[in-house]
Amino acid sequence: MKDITAKSETSRPLLSVESSGFMSRSVLALISLGLVVVFLGCDSEENSIPWSTYHPPVWMTTQAEGFHGTDVLTNGLKDCLKCHDNDLTGGITEVSCFECHGSGQDNCVACHGGFRDNTGAPPPGLRGEVAPDTRAVGAHQAHTVDATIFTGMACVACHIVPEVSWDSAHFDYSLFEEPSRIDSIAEVTWNSIDTTVMWNRGANSCFNSYCHGNFTGGFFTNTPYWIGADQAACGSCHDVGANPGFIDRLHSSHARSNVGCEQCHATVVDADLEVIGPAYHVDGLKTIEFQIDSGGVFIDRTCSDLSVGCHEARDWN
Repeated sequence: MKDITAKSETSRPLLSVESSGFMSRSVLALISLGLVVVFLGCDSEENSIPWSTYHPPVWMTTQAEGFHGTDVLTNGLKDCLKCHDNDLTGGITEVSCFECHGSGQDNCVACHGGFRDNTGAPPPGLRGEVAPDTRAVGAHQAHTVDATIFTGMACVACHIVPEVSWDSAHFDYSLFEEPSRIDSIAEVTWNSIDTTVMWNRGANSCFNSYCHGNFTGGFFTNTPYWIGADQAACGSCHDVGANPGFIDRLHSSHARSNVGCEQCHATVVDADLEVIGPAYHVDGLKTIEFQIDSGGVFIDRTCSDLSVGCHEARDWN
């Protein structure tokens, strides 16, 4: 009979058995099972294992079914806390979730956004979406980044923005104990100049929106497509003079008299209908500034002191 000795790294015998019969095979099987538990478990501070050993190979693959973000939303964080500690900063694994997800719990890009800026606006989405034709990404960047026609808006314009990520209004604490009871859909709450807008998730579009035409003289039936492109060309939200009947009040009579937009909105748009003052466009205000050669002032909805060829003081109403 041959002696089989399991040894540690210091060559000290751990267990000696005889290699004969059912007993030796059973003991070896138990040893093997024990080693599996030791190397894959998280039951002591000595066990610091790489994610590739404990988690499935697709754990870090954003579009995979076994992606860790999807797993958390499906199964909760309870198992994660066993190894990464209650604040997810490492625990016995010595691997903090924030090594990849930003600097801490108050960092918006910990779970979404971060590709282009630190606002938290996707891409990527919670499941790694990066394409603008996905609902998670859509036109987020088109709204938050300064553009040629308007100044980018803050996330609070359409969403509740918590002080920290773990705020109960933002993060469902049931994730710590059980599978998610939430749908991971960002709740849409209008907190800006556009308080009448409504969102249709099924159609991926918003309507009744000031920003896209719901104002006096605007195209109030305009319904921009969230995952589409070129939704804000000049003339898509309001008429540009080609059909004055769509313009409110005295706008139409001015347009018929070949008075261009730039003559009364000189700080906003030029003669080619190019926006030159994005900070004054889609801001909830009507900015009146006459061209130098037109002169004039506009106070309390009344214009006066206009140059020859226009008219005397008139009430816009």
